[in-house]
Amino acid sequence: MALEVACDGTPAQTGTLSWDLNVFRPYQGIGEINSLQNVANSSYNSLQVTLRHHRGPVNLGVSYTYGHSIDTASDRYEATFVDSFDLGANRASSDYDERHLLNVSYIYRLPLVDWAKGLNAFLGGDNGAGQGPPSFANNVFRNWVLSGITVYQSGTPFSVINGTSASGIGALDNAGLALGLGEDSYPDRARGISCSSVASASGTFGPVLDNRCRFVAPRGLTQGDAGRNSMYNPARTNFDWALLRDFKVWGERTLQFRTEAFNIFNTTQFRIYDPVKGNTASNTISCYGNWDSLYNVGVSFSAGAPNCTAGNGFLRPVDAHRPRTIQFGLKFNF
Repeated sequence: MALEVACDGTPAQTGTLSWDLNVFRPYQGIGEINSLQNVANSSYNSLQVTLRHHRGPVNLGVSYTYGHSIDTASDRYEATFVDSFDLGANRASSDYDERHLLNVSYIYRLPLVDWAKGLNAFLGGDNGAGQGPPSFANNVFRNWVLSGITVYQSGTPFSVINGTSASGIGALDNAGLALGLGEDSYPDRARGISCSSVASASGTFGPVLDNRCRFVAPRGLTQGDAGRNSMYNPARTNFDWALLRDFKVWGERTLQFRTEAFNIFNTTQFRIYDPVKGNTASNTISCYGNWDSLYNVGVSFSAGAPNCTAGNGFLRPVDAHRPRTIQFGLKFNF
C-alpha cells in the first residue's frame, strides 16, 4: 500500500481506486505545514578587465567580465526546487549567471567639415585652395558625433523540468514525493544522442533551439539527473548606435538633436526561458515518445520523438529580445 501511494502521488479521483494521500498524513485536518529557513548559500568569482583609449576625435572603451555565480537558490520564491531534504542537490549556476560579458563603447567626432572642404576642393569650388565655403560647412557638417555600444553576453541558465505526461511516463511527481510545492522531477540526460531541429510544427511558434533527444524519461521513483539550471539561453550580440549634434541657440546654451537606434541590424535574438514568465512550455517536457518501437534508434521515451512534435513548445522560444527600434529626440542643455 505504501508503494502504491509513492508511485501514484496524486489525490484520489471520484470513481477510481487511487489512494487518498491525506489518509496517510500524520497531522490530520491540517492542509500544509510550511517552514521558511535561511539555509541557502551562494558564491561569485570573476575576472574583470577594462581598457580605455583616447586619441584625437575617438574615445574607445572595452570591458570584459568572466564570472561564475553559484548558489542553492537564487530567489526566496524559487520556482524549481525538487528536493527540500537535499539542499546540496540544488546547487548549480545561479538563475542570473552570465559567464561572459563583453562591452565595447565608442564615441567618434565625425570630421565632416574636413570631408566637405575636401570634396569642395576636389570639385574646384574654391579654386584648389582647399578652404571651401566655411559658412556652409560649419552650419551643416560641424559637431556631428557618432556613438555606440556593442554587447556580447552569454545566455542565462534555466532548468528543464517534467510536466504531466499523457502516458504517465516522467510525470510531474515521478518520484512519488507528493510535495505539492511545484515541479518535483527533472528528466534524465542521454549522452551522445541528437536529432534534427524542427523548424516549425502545427500549433507551435519559432524553431527548436536545442537538442530535444538528449532528454529522456527519468527512471521510476527518481527525480532525474538533468539537475537544476542545466541549460542556457542562446548568447546575444547587440549593436546600439546614436548620431547627435549640438546647436548653440542662446549664449552658452545648446540644443542637442539625437537619432538613436537599438539593435540596429535587427537581428532576431530568441530566448527560451524568461524568469519573469516563470516555468512555461518552453522549459517543460510534457511528452515522451517511444523511439524504440517507432524508429529503433536505441532511445526509449525521448522528448525528441516525432510523435511529440505537434503543439509542443519544449525548447522553442518563449520570446525574443527587442527588435530594431529607432527614436529621435531633442535635449536642451542650460
